[in-house]
Amino acid sequence: MIVPFINFPLGSSVRIEDVTHTYMSREQAGCVFRSEVDGRTVTHGSKEIASLYFSGKFVIPRQLHPALPAGIRENLRRSLSEFPDHRQAEAERRLDYVMTIDGLEERRKNGDGTLFRRNARRYASVARAVASLRRRRAGVPGLLPDAAARKQARAEATPSAPTLRDWMRRWERSGREPSALVRLDDRKGRKPRELAPALVDLMAEAVRTFYRQEEGPTIRLLHEYVAGRVQQHNRETGDRLTPLTETALHRFVTGRFGARELAEARLKPRKAAMRFDAKRRRASPKKACEVIEIDHVLLDVTVVRDRGGEPLETEEGSHRRKRGIAGRPWLTLAICTATRCVVGWSISLDPPSYVSVMLCLRSMLSAKADVSVNGRAVVNPVFGMPKVLRLDNGKEFHSLALKAAAAKLGFELLYCPRRAPWEKGRVERFFGEVQRNFATMPGRTFGSPERRGDYRPHDRARMTMGEIRVLFAIWVAAYYHQKNHRGLFHRTPMEVWQEMSPLGVDMPPSARDVVVATALPLLKPIQDTGIEYLELHWDCAELERLRELHGRKRKWRCALDPLDLTTMTVWDDTVEPNVEIRATCQEPDLIEGLDLDMWKRLRNRSKERTPESERVRRETLADARVEMFERASRDDRAGKPLGRGKQKFADAARPARAVAALPTPEAAEAPSAAATHSPAEAAGAPARRGSVVTRSQYYD
Repeated sequence: MIVPFINFPLGSSVRIEDVTHTYMSREQAGCVFRSEVDGRTVTHGSKEIASLYFSGKFVIPRQLHPALPAGIRENLRRSLSEFPDHRQAEAERRLDYVMTIDGLEERRKNGDGTLFRRNARRYASVARAVASLRRRRAGVPGLLPDAAARKQARAEATPSAPTLRDWMRRWERSGREPSALVRLDDRKGRKPRELAPALVDLMAEAVRTFYRQEEGPTIRLLHEYVAGRVQQHNRETGDRLTPLTETALHRFVTGRFGARELAEARLKPRKAAMRFDAKRRRASPKKACEVIEIDHVLLDVTVVRDRGGEPLETEEGSHRRKRGIAGRPWLTLAICTATRCVVGWSISLDPPSYVSVMLCLRSMLSAKADVSVNGRAVVNPVFGMPKVLRLDNGKEFHSLALKAAAAKLGFELLYCPRRAPWEKGRVERFFGEVQRNFATMPGRTFGSPERRGDYRPHDRARMTMGEIRVLFAIWVAAYYHQKNHRGLFHRTPMEVWQEMSPLGVDMPPSARDVVVATALPLLKPIQDTGIEYLELHWDCAELERLRELHGRKRKWRCALDPLDLTTMTVWDDTVEPNVEIRATCQEPDLIEGLDLDMWKRLRNRSKERTPESERVRRETLADARVEMFERASRDDRAGKPLGRGKQKFADAARPARAVAALPTPEAAEAPSAAATHSPAEAAGAPARRGSVVTRSQYYD
């Protein structure tokens, strides 16, 4: 029997009985090996080599090229199955290319194929052929059972000729070991610098005691602090430690202390958890007005007062006191998260309060008047009661009145976490749209002194509160609702509203319920003078009957409209269903033209004129009313700047007038009722000076 020779490259090293030999040549008697210990040569035939090989005494170590990188040498110590799946898949992909080249060269040696030369053109041809074959295999079911492998094969790019040549060199120099084709991802970047233990301890202590503080020192301050500590350490111990650069120190801090650990130390655990914890995505609402977000914003525009019909000085450079500057208005707005439609709003000079929230809620549950643009009527059929009202933690949103209104009308109040404006991102995003597009009018404040520059808003202001309200109604109905919205897949809010309209919206049983639910809830007894609240009294014959039947100690559920002090609603809960009683104010001359906020200011002024041990008299209230009205009117006529409280008295002292004409004829055709949205107005109720119907005319 003829035993074949075992092939190995010329000059390769082999181990025969634990002695390293070098293969010199092959002769007729066998293979000649030279010992690297004593230099002697030995000859072994094919049968002898096979016997030594299978008995474990003849070993052919893998021949590694001296120029092989250290990373590849480390990979050769591991089998291909020990690497992660994605690195195994990449190595198998590279193996397809190098095996193809090796097969072509083998065919050339055997004379079965054309001559294969290792040049860029040949490498590129092989790369295109193998890549095309792999993509075809990915498209045939069953050839690649793994779906991820098929997807990767379809999307992989064709390697370039230099890349393929580099793979071939790595494979051959490693002794044709597949592990040499594994990507060296774990060795990317420079080798980390070996730091002195004393320097590491010093920097870690500086981070714990100086950097991880709520005051939030910067990395530059930390670098200066560490440099000083290093100098102090060198003087005390005689060491020669060198402080790191600012960039290297930053890498040390982020590598040794995690971002969450630093955030928990500097921002407190709750805020750090909000930043790093995974957040559950809320399901999108399926109906219009299912979820409504509400918030306030101070508009970037300055408004002026229309001072009793007197012409305003509009020349450039006029003194601001003579211009009658009223201030910047607040916008309270509610937006539907499903359709992005503006459901309700309220614009006032008063800061956010319970009154502004109630006005916005009434606007939400009221029909909007059509607006006219270029002679064409634009409808705004947006109204409805929410299932969930999403709001922040402002005091006005935690008021008892709003919670009582939610309980009566049947919707839920969902409070967002503190300092998390992204929880109601729809309304926050809309406020940015308002400031960029709507507030670009004479008197714009630009939001900051840096952006404002030399522009003087008080000298350029022209718009009154009545004009702002009407223009905002036109802007919402004719511009914002008709503009493509990226969050709605480039549909308009009105198109989405029309699509969801067949699903319907919820509303209270009657329009009267809206006014009652948004009133100020009270629990009061019926005294001899009726129901008393803030030095005012409400009484009627029905209340006298309840007082005689149930006494003066029992308290009754009441509701007072803060914009209409003439009447108070009282419910008789002794019968089913409850009877609604409307009691009239017994001091109509004192409250004429006043709302609840103005009355509180007048009452406080009267208390200042009354001795501490005495009760406020009716004559003192009347005198305080006359004084506040006259003083506000006198300052207003003189052009002096008025505070918000005095401004309301000055406006109430003048007779209610129609909204001033708008700059364009088309906008002037829009009725002023677009800024009111009162259920009482829709029902045809008569307008009173202190009611919500005429509230919009106070600042005209």
